Amino acid sequence: FDELLSSVDGVMVTGSKSNVHPSLYGGDASERNGPYDPARDSTTLPLIRKAIERGVPLLAICRGIQELNVALGGTLGTEIQEREGSLDHRAAVSDDQNERFAIHQTISIKPGSCLAGVFGAGEIKVNSLHRQGIDRLGS
Repeated sequence: FDELLSSVDGVMVTGSKSNVHPSLYGGDASERNGPYDPARDSTTLPLIRKAIERGVPLLAICRGIQELNVALGGTLGTEIQEREGSLDHRAAVSDDQNERFAIHQTISIKPGSCLAGVFGAGEIKVNSLHRQGIDRLGS
């Protein structure tokens, strides 16, 4: 990835319908927790580590945040909607794509953060579709 990273200003790791394979953070794989994308896992995790090592700016979104956590040694929880006190972040069961991907979650932007430089501090609404989430934070 050295040649690639020397030619870019930053790396963005996006979301996906697939989940990070549990074997990469000491978990057990099951069909229920899929689908998985081993080809993506074997590309993004080393890319994330190398970008961090080289100081290349990294924007991780959705599955990308989960990949970032796993790349840094963290773990993920699966079927997070079943955890007591958790919000249900699964997509709405609908054939209407506008309904499935509707903006419905409020997030707070920390004053002085990079994101505040783009959107301003305060709250904005986003869509959030997840069945996996950070369990133990990587370092």
